[in-house]
Amino acid sequence: MRIGTVVDPEFTRLGSFLKAVVESGPGIETELRHGMSGEVPIGLRRNELDVGFYLGDIGTASACGEPEFHVRELARLNYRDVAPPSLGALVRGHDWIDLAGLPWIGTPPD
Repeated sequence: MRIGTVVDPEFTRLGSFLKAVVESGPGIETELRHGMSGEVPIGLRRNELDVGFYLGDIGTASACGEPEFHVRELARLNYRDVAPPSLGALVRGHDWIDLAGLPWIGTPPD
């Protein structure tokens, strides 16, 4: 079983999940592939992953309207932006879209 992992393994309860896999199917071998959340659906579509963790709304409809993925929400996350007081006016009251447009913030497309 090829598992796409993201963030902290403790947060996703990866240890408990792996223990349950071993106990329910002793012959199942697991392979962990850690990366960015956006890499998980790509790996699933390419048959490079069997299951994976994802942060955000992955969407479930395929081009033909059938579900592309089975999705189970595990938790809701709250993120905070943190800045020194001198930059407070730049970040206070802005949403993620505004913050992502700041020149020193860069994120990979995935």
